[in-house]
Amino acid sequence: MAVKGWIGFVAVFAGVLLAMGAGFFYWKISGNRKCEVELVSESKVIKVEVVDKEKFYKFITDYIPCERGYFTAGYPVNIEGPYKLRKIVWNFTDLPQKSRVRPNASEEPMMSFDYEFFPDEKYVNVNAQIEEEYMSWEHFSRHLAYFIASRADSMYKFNDREEWITGKQDDYKFRAEEIGLSYQAVL
Repeated sequence: MAVKGWIGFVAVFAGVLLAMGAGFFYWKISGNRKCEVELVSESKVIKVEVVDKEKFYKFITDYIPCERGYFTAGYPVNIEGPYKLRKIVWNFTDLPQKSRVRPNASEEPMMSFDYEFFPDEKYVNVNAQIEEEYMSWEHFSRHLAYFIASRADSMYKFNDREEWITGKQDDYKFRAEEIGLSYQAVL
């Protein structure tokens, strides 16, 4: 009788250890997922490429952290969210977007941008349209890096506008080349 009790105890104990091990293994796998960051350049005005994926990924995750395989982000214009996203796609296009960026109120837009959130598919498109004249600006490389940083930052802090990064784009600390990107005018 004592042997049966001992065998039962060992079986239950082994089952508990096995279950804990499986749970830990699942937690370890799911907790170490890496979020995805992509860049698509469909524009006939500017060609933007990722030349160093690790630098670009680190740059993005400095502004919008990847936690347990997800970015937590929201739509900063309409203050919608938060959404758990696996992927952010930066899309350079020639199609004008909703939000316009102007040097000052009296000038034509230099660029436009908008967000397309797909919460069920767990990704967002950040669409940007850049005017040809804008690329000839002296500090365009800093402006491009600032644009990407400010969009990532505003998606992360979507419901707290006062916390968004601000400052002059000409003085931004990074250039496109320093964050793993290259660009060139296509036309």
